[in-house]
Amino acid sequence: MKWAVITLGFCFSTTASALQPDPSALSEAGACPASPSIQDAFGAYKDAKALRHKADAFLHAQRAYRLAAQKCSDDEPLLAALSFEYAKAAAFYSEPIAVDLFQRAITLYGDVYGVDAPELVPVLAAGGDEALLRDEPELAYQYFDTARDILAKHDTVHALSPAVVSMGLARLHHRSGELARADRFAGEAIEILERSVDVVPAPEQAKLYYYFGQVKRSRGENESALDAYTKALDMLLPRFPRERLVLTLHKRLVEINYKIGNFEALAKHCVAAELWEDHRNMGIYWPIFDPAGRLGPTSQEPISGQILAGFTKGPDCRIRDIKIHKTRGISVTDAKALLENAYFTPRIRNGKIAEDQYVEQLNINVTQPPRNR
Repeated sequence: MKWAVITLGFCFSTTASALQPDPSALSEAGACPASPSIQDAFGAYKDAKALRHKADAFLHAQRAYRLAAQKCSDDEPLLAALSFEYAKAAAFYSEPIAVDLFQRAITLYGDVYGVDAPELVPVLAAGGDEALLRDEPELAYQYFDTARDILAKHDTVHALSPAVVSMGLARLHHRSGELARADRFAGEAIEILERSVDVVPAPEQAKLYYYFGQVKRSRGENESALDAYTKALDMLLPRFPRERLVLTLHKRLVEINYKIGNFEALAKHCVAAELWEDHRNMGIYWPIFDPAGRLGPTSQEPISGQILAGFTKGPDCRIRDIKIHKTRGISVTDAKALLENAYFTPRIRNGKIAEDQYVEQLNINVTQPPRNR
């Protein structure tokens, strides 16, 4: 019996999660009995993914893979490709099972194409990205390093897979505090990206520039970080304004503009962050940026006290009329000084800065001073 055949057209992109062979063409002639239902499930997955419907995309990819595993298990290229899509859908939906699914996909791709085949690189890159996200750096390094070894054996001058792998290694070194090595790999990734002739989806380019900005920020190269974050944001805003990365970038740009002394730009990004949350009927209650690194939930240090205070927010993201109701573990004078120097987003209603900006009382955790200061 003939089995379904997948046409693997490579569509290289700039992040591990998007670098992929696309199993978009299942043959009808002599296809395995389940191929129409697999086609339906895979088509529904692609539609849901395009619409950024994470849960639906995950369920449809899961169904397509399970149908193939049950009915077309002898068609190894089909099963490998659908296993990769299933793993990516799980990662897209933030399912912890994604790490195991990528391991399965890597094994299947190795069986089909060989352990040194370039077809394996996209799967290794995506698996490394997910392992890094799930706090498994050793596994991430194994995947990225293996992918780099494979790339060294093949001519991929214009492919973006080297950029994905290089940025993955940069993130690993950044995580471990090896900033010089992180900077080298991150710079290499951006150089590959900028000379590539491939068509790159904006969200994937933006992620690479964001990671590049993260490395530059940690090295204290604020102008370079500003440039990288701004490029990432400009790539997302025209078509992907609701991406979570947009909010993260606005927050980073608040911090970087504070460091370089551009307070007008700081206020612009501060308000933009609150507008992003307003679209979700949410708000940012804690300081969006605290130069002392001691206020709110973003600090990584142990909680050492609390402040209960009232104040009025301003459109410049500063607060005034501060009234300290109560403190614990910090003096009233120090508490007021911390609040006076912090930045809070103004309250927004229906897409506009509200007239009423008074906060009667807000309970804010205070942490110990950062150890690297």
